[in-house]
Amino acid sequence: MRIKRTLTILIALGFLSTFACAQKSLTLEELRNMKKKTEKPKEGALKSRASTDSGKGADIVSEGSYSKVDKPFIFVVRDAETYKLLGDLIGDFKPGDVDFEKNAIVAAFSGEKMTGGYAVSIKLVDGVCVIGDVAPAHGAIVTEALTRPFALVSVPIEEEGSLAISADETWTASMDDYRVVKGEFSFTGGFIGLTRKYGVEGILSVSRFGEFVTISFDVKGTGDEASRKMRDIGSGKMDEKMPELLRIEGGNLIDRPHPPLQVDTDFGENVVKMKFTPGKRPYIVNDGFEGKGWLEAKLISTTVAAP
Repeated sequence: MRIKRTLTILIALGFLSTFACAQKSLTLEELRNMKKKTEKPKEGALKSRASTDSGKGADIVSEGSYSKVDKPFIFVVRDAETYKLLGDLIGDFKPGDVDFEKNAIVAAFSGEKMTGGYAVSIKLVDGVCVIGDVAPAHGAIVTEALTRPFALVSVPIEEEGSLAISADETWTASMDDYRVVKGEFSFTGGFIGLTRKYGVEGILSVSRFGEFVTISFDVKGTGDEASRKMRDIGSGKMDEKMPELLRIEGGNLIDRPHPPLQVDTDFGENVVKMKFTPGKRPYIVNDGFEGKGWLEAKLISTTVAAP
């Protein structure tokens, strides 16, 4: 009797164990099936990695060795209208979609070279767009033909952010410097209707190629407003000596938030006059500010483009 009872118990335990395993296996299988039904199709590893990368870099839009620009020149784009002008500098260029509230386009041309092998380097270093002229390695085999290297990059920039650019001597040697001799800025706005008015001083660096012009601003307020600064760079195309730099960020020369500034410029003999007015506001802010101003600057140094 004991043997039969023991055998019966063992058979029962074996049956229960088998049933439990089957139930466990079935449950896992159900979970796998449920997971497959809820999972999204897996994207390519590179695409997924690029879309989740939090780093900010300068993405190449276009580069080559045969532009239309035969002297060192930098052209900065902060809006769609100015973006279209690049076709006059590069040739067969079709502008793509760019969100100019979050990005700027920087185009650098290093001028005419006697051979191939040259290139333009544009990198982001600590938030500064650094532009360099790259020569072929010593002894490298290069094309025996005239070239005009260029590079276009998309640079991430915060809304209402100024663009900082640092270029080597290839470009700085071809720019004219002007000193601001007089000028005035003012702004108004905010919930309490704040108003400020003050003089300005500083340096402008100007680069030109044909009808195109690029101006770098290093301007600050005077007197008690010396902490107010505007450091930015803008480009445009001259029309009857009146280029419109379609977008200049006012920095803290004007209280924030504020729309970008539109700049009307008149170049005379050794002098430049500018008028600043509020540009198009991409948003509506009840407590925002609007600024305006003018300045006059005189030529203090002129340089010859590097060969």
